[in-house]
Order: sequence, then C-alpha cells, then structure tokens
Amino acid sequence: MDMPLDYPVLTIEIQNIQPIELTDLTNSLLSFADEYKRFINQQDTPQTDLPQEIKLYIKEIRSGSIVADLVAFAPGMIPFLEHSKSVIEYARYIKVICDYLLGKVSEKPMLHKKDYENISNFLEPIAKDSASQLNCHTTINGNVTVLLTLSSLEANATQNRANKEISLLREPSTGIREKVLLYWYQARNDPKSNGGDKAIIESIQQSRKGCF
Repeated sequence: MDMPLDYPVLTIEIQNIQPIELTDLTNSLLSFADEYKRFINQQDTPQTDLPQEIKLYIKEIRSGSIVADLVAFAPGMIPFLEHSKSVIEYARYIKVICDYLLGKVSEKPMLHKKDYENISNFLEPIAKDSASQLNCHTTINGNVTVLLTLSSLEANATQNRANKEISLLREPSTGIREKVLLYWYQARNDPKSNGGDKAIIESIQQSRKGCF
C-alpha cells in the first residue's frame, strides 16, 4: 500500500521476549481499533466528514519484534489526509489515558467502562511478558514522534488501575433520577403469579442487575 509522505502513520511496536499468543495479539489490536472508533465518534467534526466511517487499517507488519503500521481510511479505502491526521490525536489520547492510569497526571479523562476494557486488552500482550516493552510513535513527512513507551511492569500497573476504575463504575448509585426512559419488561394480569409487573430503566440498570 503506497502512501504519500505526508500521510500520517501510527506505529505500534511490541518488543517481546516470549512468544505472544495469537488470541492475545488479535484481541489487543481489535481493542485498539475499537477504542479508535469510540474516539472518532466523540470528536466535534462537520457532518460531511462522516467520522464514524473512518477505520484503522494495517499498512504493514514488519519482522523482528511485532511492528504494525496503522493508517486511517474513510469508506472505499480513500486516503483523505484530513481524516488521516486523526491517528496523531488518537495516539496522544491513548498517552493521556495511560499517564492518568499510571498516576503521572491527576486530571481524569472522561472515560467509560468500555474505554478501560479496551486499554486493558490492548496492553495484555505486554503485561504477560515480563521483559517486553510497548512503543507507539507517529510518522509524517519522515519525521518520527515517540508518544508512548511502556514496560511490562507499567502495562501491568495500567491494567490494575483500569480494573479499579471499572469496579468503581459498578458501585451502586443513589439519588433521584428524572426524565429517564422506562420500558415495560413484564406484565402479569394475575396478582398471584410470580414476579408481577416489571419495568426496566436502562440508564440505571447498566450498573445494577434485575428489573423494577
């Protein structure tokens, strides 16, 4: 895949010592791509840009350590430079998340449960290999900018903090909820039947089991 020199490329390098299980590597890249899609959908761009249609593609996988060059394409594999620059902002976004989870910065980014899960899955191959290292850098016009370097120990620490954040999101919340959408889940005419009438408020049930 020939690309112009000014087309940004995001490179993920895993300097592994032990062999990486195929499912771990696959899940890592899938989670990285899913988080990119979530990142794109949160950006303020004109409607004509169709940001939800931009996806990451593997341009090249090189030998040695596992090195994957990723590029961003719009539908039809059209290389719009305007869209491609999103990989640079995305790499910076990943660094902000990792810096927070490692305690390097105090400002907490706006993240959801799925974001933490994606980051944890992305780092799994590095966390499993005690001597491995992750490097992420961008290249444009031949200029390389290193944005993220994590050791296996740091990857483990990032995963642990991500799991802690997930557990905090699962804690039950209290208080009054107004103007929430309610769905009827079960209606029983017989008052003696088990369960009775039930309804679901999805915005509340996300963090709780059962119905109302």
